[in-house]
Formats: sequence, structure tokens, C-alpha cells
Amino acid sequence: MLVVNGIPTATAELKNTLTQQGVQDAMRQYRTDRNPADLIFRSRAFVHFAVDPHRAYMTTRLERDRTRFLPFNQGTGGPGQQGGDGNPLAPAGYATSYLWEEVWQRDAWLDLIGSFVHAEDGKFLFPRYHQWHAVRSIIAATLRDGAGVNRLIQHSAGSGKSNTIAWTAHALSRLHNEANQPIFDKVVVITDRVVLDRQLQDTVAGLEHTPGAVKRIDKDSAQLKDALSGHAARVIITTLQKFPVVAELAADVVGKSFAVLVDEAHSSTSGESIKQLQAVLSAGEIADLQAEESEDDEGVDLGTDVIAHSAAARRASKNLTYVAFTATPKPKTLNLFGEKLTGADGKDTYVPFHLYSMRQAIEERFILDVLANYTTYSTYFKLATTEPGADLEVRVDEARAELARFVSLHPTNLRGKAEIIVEHFRAKTRGKVNGQAKAMVVTRSRVHAVRYKQAIDAYIAEKGYDSGPRPLRALVAFSGSLSDPDAPELTYSEPMMNGFGEAELPGRFAGADYHLLVVAEKYQTGFDQPLLHTMYVDKKLAGVKAVQTLSRLNRTHPGKDDTFVLDFANSVEEIQDAFADFYESTAAYAAEPNDAYNLQHTLMAANILDVEEMDLAVQALLSGQQSRQHVVYAQLGKTVARFADLDTDDQDAFRGALTAYVRAYAFLAQIMTWTDRELERLYLFGKALATQPAQVRVRPDAAGVRPGRAHPPAQRVDRRGGERGAL
Repeated sequence: MLVVNGIPTATAELKNTLTQQGVQDAMRQYRTDRNPADLIFRSRAFVHFAVDPHRAYMTTRLERDRTRFLPFNQGTGGPGQQGGDGNPLAPAGYATSYLWEEVWQRDAWLDLIGSFVHAEDGKFLFPRYHQWHAVRSIIAATLRDGAGVNRLIQHSAGSGKSNTIAWTAHALSRLHNEANQPIFDKVVVITDRVVLDRQLQDTVAGLEHTPGAVKRIDKDSAQLKDALSGHAARVIITTLQKFPVVAELAADVVGKSFAVLVDEAHSSTSGESIKQLQAVLSAGEIADLQAEESEDDEGVDLGTDVIAHSAAARRASKNLTYVAFTATPKPKTLNLFGEKLTGADGKDTYVPFHLYSMRQAIEERFILDVLANYTTYSTYFKLATTEPGADLEVRVDEARAELARFVSLHPTNLRGKAEIIVEHFRAKTRGKVNGQAKAMVVTRSRVHAVRYKQAIDAYIAEKGYDSGPRPLRALVAFSGSLSDPDAPELTYSEPMMNGFGEAELPGRFAGADYHLLVVAEKYQTGFDQPLLHTMYVDKKLAGVKAVQTLSRLNRTHPGKDDTFVLDFANSVEEIQDAFADFYESTAAYAAEPNDAYNLQHTLMAANILDVEEMDLAVQALLSGQQSRQHVVYAQLGKTVARFADLDTDDQDAFRGALTAYVRAYAFLAQIMTWTDRELERLYLFGKALATQPAQVRVRPDAAGVRPGRAHPPAQRVDRRGGERGAL
């Protein structure tokens, strides 16, 4: 227990893997052995840590089996560096020593309580490790370098960026130098997100007890000028369109220093964002941004892109210190806000000041990996027309008819694409996310969006899918209005085609009445809809734009275990290259039907799996009855016991084959209609088996130690904080 002046502030359950207990045992104890109603858990300690020598997790609320632990790890690359889930190797000691050496260090812990912990309605807000480390690093660097040094924080989606901005704003507004003078007179947060505005205000206001210290600019430029020149407001939240007032005042007022925190705040459509920039950028700067958009197909983002252009054009006033937050920085943003590193060859590169990578966010299960089930149309065509398990002989006329049908579905045929999209959605996607899954169709232009919406609606009506107990409906999103190229007298707009106003679309799409959203530029960035599961891409994507577009799918939601992308226009290599700069390393998955059969043979040949046990377990699983859950565990336990008898190499081989099979089958099942009962049974049983902790069965030899097992294996931990066995 961590106690401050006799008052409990945190508890920790520490485990030692050398005694065959790990962090998952600590989490299980909190869930089952600790009474949430006890005073210390109910209203004294505000955070609870589960720790072993390798991993650390934390929770702010004990709720028995519903208790959710979040990772509190540095990342395998170390704090603020590229890496994945976990902690870097620590040859001199424990991998989790940062916890007591840094976070629990007396001064750091008192600062964390005073500057980060926020209580509201009996719930506590506590930072994840990378959030705490980023803010502390910014403060330390600012104390060292003073004002005038720009910094770039590259934090992936799923990082909790809104709270990180709030904590940074609060910390910078209170920061004083050695002479006890404030380093910044004002902290200005530039954002266009209403949700962030409210969340940031609530968070900072909860930390800051001075009335009027946080001011939201929701009226006019005069209100902003008053806040900037007055003495009460220390943190000012405003929109990008009012940024010129900040720049103008900073240039005119000598001796005043402003910290400007810039949220990337992607625009939902580059056409609209260009209009909104008239007050921020000159005509020449807007032309440069439009050139970037047309040449690189990357679009324009409100926030970091625009501020970078503006600051570079004005040679950035020394009065302004920028801290830019983005998940996908472009070269200009890196050059202006990043840290310069000079390599051995004398060449300069610019890197983020702090990094929380996409890879780490995925491995910690805060977002989903959108490339795990990415496929191109050519691969889809091959898989969809392959009968698994056998080469079938058919009559020549039947083969010709089947071939003609798929030629008619080639992606050059818009009606064919509509059929592929609708039928795939009905067969594979609609049942996902507990039956709430939705899909997005990304098109190359407004005209294509109109044509797609018409083709999809026509196909749905033709098949009668628009009626019955579960009617299927589509929406379209594009800016402005356009005339039909083939019939100029016809004019189309988003409200006209959908039957309601543009502002209503996000709410309508989130409901149960609409399932497919056809877009042209709109909603490819900044659109946060966790029910989005599948994306159909019919547009060339490159660079940041590819990452931003596909990342619309990565939000997590209960019942959402995966995503799917069917791409008509790009290659696997192009998409992989686009993600490489922001991920560290990734691979779009490609599989052949034979992969599943080959892996099935490998798994069954290991003599660990028993067909009768698998049948019993799968029948109990599919029954959905809690009363039969013990049957599942009984059969899994027999398999785990046989697994424990294998030597280390054979265990690794089986584990690798099981992981590969579950992933390959899950991918192929989103395309193919499987009729092989044995493959389905192995998938369901294997998926359950992979969650089980491996037992260590020690059978002493003459020396008292089982050969090849001098030490028990390190426990593995679920990225979401649950148990995840070595299988």
C-alpha cells in the first residue's frame, strides 16, 4: 500500500514468476478475493496495481469479474520510443523497476496525485504510463530549454490523446522557472472537436481550483482577445479559425509568452477544411496545401498541418511555443515541430519528441489491427471461387457460365461491385459486433459516390433486401451539390439523397436503421464510429491518407474482435508501405485455403488434441448455457495437461501452429463459405484453448529437475489485462 501522511492512495499486488505466480494471478486476486465494498477499495485508494517482474497493470475501480485492468507498461522500445506491448529487457534488474524507481518515487507520486488524478462522481481518472511520461517529459524539457522550442507528440489512436492534452495544458499553465516566474503567460489549446473541448475543460477544471482559470472561446474574436490579454484565464480553448488572433497578439505584445497546444482534429472533408482556412492562411499557403492534397492524395487536416504551414510562413513568433499532437505527422509537420537528429553521415532527420506507436496501441488492445484482415479484390476473387478441400470436375458449359458470372462482377463493372459489397456484407459482416456491424464504401469522387449509392440501392431493392424484419439501407456522404454528368438537369446533394440534413448523418448512421455508408472524402478522417467493422475501398490511397482512411475501422467495441478491408484499387504492398512509417512493422495477411488444411494436419499430428474431447467442448460452447461451461474447461484441461508433457521446442511449435491456424481460419472465413465441420470445430476449440494458462508438470529426474525445464516459463499476459496462457 502507498500511504501519504497515513492516508492510503494506492494498493499493489506483487507477484514473483519464480514461484509460478504472475501478474494474472494478482489481477485474479483483485477480482475474486478483494471486497470492492471495503473502505480502502471503495473510497480511499484511487488506483490498484498488479505487478510481476515483467509486466504491470492498473485499475481505478474494483467490480469483481467486471474489473478492467489497463496496461501500465513502458513498451518494449522503452518510454516514448518505438515498440510494442510490454517492457524492454532489464539485464540489471526487474523490467518493472520503473514503477517504484520513477512513478512511486516520493516527489513524482505527490506530483501525480496533485496534477493528474481527477475524481468525478466517485470515479477516478488516472494516467496510463505513456501519458504520465509524455507530460513529465514535456515539463522537464521546457524547464531545461525554456520557451520557444517546438515539440511533436506522436501518439496513436487509442492513446487517450484528449486527456494527455488536458494534463499538458494544466501542467504548462502552472510551470515556473528557477526565478519563480511563469514560463508561459497563457496556454492556448487549438481544437475543432466539441467533445475534446468539453472533456478538456472538465478535466483541467477538476485539477485547477482557481475560478475562471479555464476559458472556452465560444463567441467571437473579441472574446479571445479579452481572454489573452486578461489575467484570469490561464488555459484558453479555441478553434483553428481564431488562431490568427493568437498569432497577431503574440507578435504585438512584447514579453508575453504563449504555449500553443495543437490537436490534429482531422476535418471530415478536405473541401470544407479549405474553406475554413481562409482566415488562417494566405492564398499562397492555401494553394500549397491544395497542391499537397492533389499530388500526394493525403488531404488536409485541421490542426497540425495548417498550423505548420502558418508558422513556417510567418517564421513562427518567438512568443509562441508549439506542442503538436498527432498520430500521423506529415514531413512538413515533422520538420517544424520534430526534434533534429544528425546522423553519422551528417544528414539531419526529424523525429517526434515522444511516441506511443500504433503497434503498441494494437498490442495493448486499445485499437484493432486493420491490416490483419486486409485483402485485395484479386485475392478475394481467387478465394471466393475456390472450393476448399478438393479440385472439382464440372461440365464445360457450367464452368463457362460460372466464369461469365464472375467476369460480370469484375470491379470495372459498378453494378458488379455493388453486388459484391452487399452480398459480402450480408453474409460476413452483418452478424459481427453482436449484429450491429456497419461498413463504409470509400469512392474516388463525388460522382462515384452518387453512382455507388444508386447501384447499391438498386441491387438491394432488386433482391428485396430493403423489406422484411431486417431491412438493409445505405447512406451517402459528400460535400456540396453536383450536376449529373450524363443529365445536367439533375442535381444531387447529400441531404437530397439521404432524406435528412448533413448534421444528422453521424447520429442516424449510429442507429439501427442504416448499415452502409458511401463516402467521397467525407468521414475518411476524424470519424469515430466503433461499430464500423468493414471497409470497401475503390480509390487509390497513399501515404498518410491510406493510414487515416483505414484507421476508421480500428476503434474497439464490445463484441468487436476483428475488422475486414476489401480493396478494389490498391495493392497489398502499397498499403503496407503507407503504414510502415507509423507502425514500426506490420504485414497485411494473405492466406490460401490450403493453409488451413496444412495447419490442421500439423496440429492433429501433435497428438495433443482429441476429437471426442473437442466435440464435447464445442457442443457446450455453442449451447450458450453457462451451466455447461464446466464441460468446456474439463476438456480444455485434458489438452493443456498433454501440452505440459511436451518439451520446450515442441510446445513452441504447437503454440505457433495453433496461433497461425486461428488467424488463417478467421481471415478465410470472412471471404469463403466453409462447409468443413472439422475445420470449424478446430477453430472454435483452438480459439478457446489459446486462452488457457499452460500448466507446468514437473517430473523430477535423477537430479531432481525435469530435463529442459530448469526454470518455470514466464507467464504471458492478455493485452487487455486478462489471463492469457502460454498456449
